[in-house]
Amino acid sequence: MYFRHPGAQASIVGLTALLLACSPFHAAAPIGVQPSLSLVSVALSVPRVSCSEEVDLDANLVDAIVEARIDNRSAASVIVRRDAFRLVASDGQAIPISNWDAASPVEVPARASKNLQLLFSTRGGLSCDRPMRLEPANAARQGARTVYLPPISFRPGPG
Repeated sequence: MYFRHPGAQASIVGLTALLLACSPFHAAAPIGVQPSLSLVSVALSVPRVSCSEEVDLDANLVDAIVEARIDNRSAASVIVRRDAFRLVASDGQAIPISNWDAASPVEVPARASKNLQLLFSTRGGLSCDRPMRLEPANAARQGARTVYLPPISFRPGPG
């Protein structure tokens, strides 16, 4: 590529580096899971997953504890409804949350982060050695506005 101005190429390289450095996706996410960003600077990630599977003749009992991290980089607090989260098995079955206090909303203050322990327990459907997807369908709100958080796929492995 030919540039007429000697500083033009350096400016383009500098601008590209600046854009990459400012990108919220430049940091590696734990366990191979990329963070999901909303349009209002709220991110969802999955730093840890614990999965246990009890083999049974009828259907395996699976308990998956998903640690969901909400990073609120906005200037207003975000309210998270844990009962809106679903864990989707590789066969498409959506498992509701099993936490006893899931109906209680959790506030994530402005410019703060909070980790939520989400328990999913089911017989059949889930398997610790198969891919899963955490779906936060309309789980977060900022005032009257729904905060979009895309689903996150992962493969927990036994443990």
